Amino acid sequence: GRYFGGAPALTVPGRTFPVETYFLEHALQATRHTLNPSAEWAIGGARPKGKGKGVDTSDRESLDAPKREDLTPLTIQTRYGSFNDNVQTTLARLEQDAVNYELLVQLLVGSTLPSFGKDGACEGRPSGVLVFMSGAKEIEQVQELLWQTPEFCMPPARNWVLPLHGSLPTEDQKRVFERPPAGVRKIVIATNVAETAI
Repeated sequence: GRYFGGAPALTVPGRTFPVETYFLEHALQATRHTLNPSAEWAIGGARPKGKGKGVDTSDRESLDAPKREDLTPLTIQTRYGSFNDNVQTTLARLEQDAVNYELLVQLLVGSTLPSFGKDGACEGRPSGVLVFMSGAKEIEQVQELLWQTPEFCMPPARNWVLPLHGSLPTEDQKRVFERPPAGVRKIVIATNVAETAI
């Protein structure tokens, strides 16, 4: 328009999809997830072995401390009182800077996701799910855990748990646009490359 000296405006046709937002407390309620106190995503739990840094909980007043949610018992009761006791207990014990891989896998297998729809039911099981992770190592960990479940341990379902990150060859990245066979759920585990590069 006028701002650009009368340059013509273009309309690009496309489509949008409805997006519903859910939070950790909804996932905990839907899965009935119970936190393993020795897991690396539990406060005081085990730290990962190997080259990964893990979560350093020794300095609770680090630079990230202001970003952490106040999960004192009173705040949990006030803010999450409409959720069951298991949800509230789990929120109090979760390490906020760690990924709870067990919970993520619980969400992705079976029919947990349809229970998130409006009024507790969406229309059918989703045929595709996009999961964002922070890096290739985290993507690989989710992929390996899904392959250990009865639902994704064998082909064809195993072949449709797809990584997507910048260091994958272009041909492997293009695979995420293919349709899976009928009855098979495609799970794309991606970094932000799914938003920016494709």
